[in-house]
Amino acid sequence: MDNRILNLILDKLENIEKEQQEIRNELGELRSDQQSIKSELSELRNDQQSIRNELGEMKREICHRLDRLEQGQEAIKEFMFNAEKAFQRCEKDHKFIENLKKAIGE
Repeated sequence: MDNRILNLILDKLENIEKEQQEIRNELGELRSDQQSIKSELSELRNDQQSIRNELGEMKREICHRLDRLEQGQEAIKEFMFNAEKAFQRCEKDHKFIENLKKAIGE
C-alpha cells in the first residue's frame, strides 16, 4: 500500500513536472513571439517615420512650386497691366499723330 501511494505521488509529481516543462516551453514561444512583434513594431515605426519624412519633403516641394506659380501669375498680371497701359498710350499717340496730320494738312 505504501508503495502504491508512493508511486501515485511520484506519478503525480512527474505529471506536474511535465506540465511545468510544457508551460516553460509555451512561455519561451510567447517570449519569442513577443520579440518578433516588438521587432515588427519597430520596423513599422521606422516605415512610418520614413513616410512622414517623404510627405514633408513633398509638402515643401508643393509649396515651393505653388510659390513659383503665384510669382508667375503675378508676372503675367503685371505684364497684362503694362500691356494695357502701353496699348492705351499707343492709341493716344495714334490719335495725336492723326490730329497732327489733319492740322498740318489744313
